[in-house]
Amino acid sequence: MDEFTVERKLGSGGQGATYSCIRKQDKRRLVVKQVLCSNIAEANYALKEGKAMQKLEHAGVVSYDDIFLDEKAEDGIRKLVVCIVMELCERGD
Repeated sequence: MDEFTVERKLGSGGQGATYSCIRKQDKRRLVVKQVLCSNIAEANYALKEGKAMQKLEHAGVVSYDDIFLDEKAEDGIRKLVVCIVMELCERGD
C-alpha cells in the first residue's frame, strides 16, 4: 500500500475494508479494496477471483486496475491482505 495515499475509508465488512486512494505514480484516484485472509488458501482464492474480474470489460462492471498481496498487523497479528485496485465510481455506492 506504500504506492497509495489513502483519502478516506469508504466502507468495511466481514472480509476487510475499502478505501478511496490516490496512486502516487500517476495521481489517479482509485479504490483499494483490502481483503483480509487468514491463510494462504484464502489469499490464493481472493487473488484468483480478482484476476478473473480484471478480465471483464463491460460498461456496467467496475474495472479492476491491479491486484497485489500485502500484509498488515491487526490486534498484534500479521495477516495477509489481498489488495484489489479498481476504478472509483464517484456517484456509485
